[in-house]
Amino acid sequence: MIEVKPFRGIRYNEGKVKDIAAVVCPPYDVISEEQKEFYYQKSPYNIIRVILTKEEDNVDKYQKAGQYFTQWLKEGVLFKEREESIYVYAQTYQYAHKQLTRLALVALFKLAEFGQGIYPHEKTLREPTIDRLKLIESTKAQCGQVFVLYDDREKIVENRLKSYIQNSPIIDIKTTGDIQHQLWKIVDPLVHKFIAQKMKEFNIVIADGHHRYITALQYCLLYTSPSPRDLSTSRM
Repeated sequence: MIEVKPFRGIRYNEGKVKDIAAVVCPPYDVISEEQKEFYYQKSPYNIIRVILTKEEDNVDKYQKAGQYFTQWLKEGVLFKEREESIYVYAQTYQYAHKQLTRLALVALFKLAEFGQGIYPHEKTLREPTIDRLKLIESTKAQCGQVFVLYDDREKIVENRLKSYIQNSPIIDIKTTGDIQHQLWKIVDPLVHKFIAQKMKEFNIVIADGHHRYITALQYCLLYTSPSPRDLSTSRM
């Protein structure tokens, strides 16, 4: 059983950033050095500066990441939503000469150790966990999502989400590879309650983001447990 909640997301301000496609990038752990430079050049506000900050002489890269994040909030480049929301995300792409769309919900879910409703499929390593922990400590934010799967065979949650994608999205962009990314916002508390109640029926499996998940759990334990355990390495 997992606990899902809406949250006040932090988004780019389209009044300050005219091209949202110029400020997004893939997850940090699939970006090469060449790609890193490419995203740095796309925009001075590309999120690459936060999630994969360049090494500079006499400058701590995690401190620099925190400075970027804080400054963008102060300047209004980023803003925090006024209302709590659950978001609907659609990614449309071509595969084997077919157009496919995968649909997801974006929400908070309560941290738990592996085996307590959430399951991994790979081991985590110490170095990347420490790396992401330093980033969370400097930004006080989770700057990368954890991609999870759940077994809703009747597609009850998916069908509820689909009822929202008939409306205009709040974000609609294309990125490298002609991949379309769209985002909708659900603010209705009754729908939040419906989704939360349904999600309690499922266990979830992490498809991608094991280190981001373990890092979030480690950060939680550091500030809530009198004697936190080191979770930087884990077994399946």
